[in-house]
Amino acid sequence: MQAAFGHLNLSYNPFGELPLEEKAKLMVGEFESYASKLEHPGYVLQIMGEMGRGKSSFLLGLRRHFPDAPYYYYPEDGPKPTVAKAPLLFLDEMQRFTPKERKRILQQRASFVISTHKDFKEEYEALGLRHEAICLQGLSKDKLQRILKKRLEAARRSPGPIPYFEDRTLEKLLERFGDDLRSMEDYLYEIFQSLKVIGAIKID
Repeated sequence: MQAAFGHLNLSYNPFGELPLEEKAKLMVGEFESYASKLEHPGYVLQIMGEMGRGKSSFLLGLRRHFPDAPYYYYPEDGPKPTVAKAPLLFLDEMQRFTPKERKRILQQRASFVISTHKDFKEEYEALGLRHEAICLQGLSKDKLQRILKKRLEAARRSPGPIPYFEDRTLEKLLERFGDDLRSMEDYLYEIFQSLKVIGAIKID
């Protein structure tokens, strides 16, 4: 019996939801310059962007340089996690905490990588923290090609051809979704669910 995506020389749908560690491995970005700063306490790297722009993926990609550092995700509903003390903390969706809760966490002698929809610059400065912000917006055709190719290669089943993206298809994706990677991946997931043959990916 042939595997579900064996006819595409893939082990699974490349655009399905992935475990956190796999997401980190597939993140396309430059992390080294930030990693050195996080080795010293009192520094905040704030990752900003609208929903679906890759904040969590960037945060997790950077965390690969610090695999022992705790990672906390704050759900929109339900109890928030208890944040332990550590020299470096990775905090996903920080805007869901109250100012009082954020202050308690940021008063630790530590450095922080924070993803958020809101800018907390004034709170960092009030606590005397050095800070830097990355705003994830905009997406070039070249970067999109690298992101999608990395997803495809991760799902590769064996040597040989696999589906691929031509320039015109990348342009259509950018025209339709802009820099909303999450919506783009959801759309491509459905495309791959019904894809029959290896070749260039076509979209309407």
